Amino acid sequence: MAVRSSPPLLALASALLLAGCGSGYSCITDDPPAFVFHVRSAQTGDRLAGVTGTVTSSGEARALSCGVSDGVENCEGWAHGSIASMHVQRVGFRSWDSTGLRLEHTGGDCPRPILKTLEIALQPN
Repeated sequence: MAVRSSPPLLALASALLLAGCGSGYSCITDDPPAFVFHVRSAQTGDRLAGVTGTVTSSGEARALSCGVSDGVENCEGWAHGSIASMHVQRVGFRSWDSTGLRLEHTGGDCPRPILKTLEIALQPN
């Protein structure tokens, strides 16, 4: 009776990673955000928490993901394709909308969005 050994784990992992980004294969990605938003009050310049909104691209609207880091709220937005529209709002302020924002991507077989930081100043109501 012959005993077969499985390939080393490192070789198997390498083969899977290469298959994910080779020609003719789908890319394996971690779905990074395309935008990060720093939202401030136009009146005081203070960073605002409690922000909500959406990023729309390729016919899909995705909600912003906001969280506190180092005591300041940052929001991230996901987009695909080459152009996005955004809607940002907070209670007590006028909403902010923008269209035609260009998305840039890295090159290669598995392009990823290049993160853009947007500084947004919301006007109080």
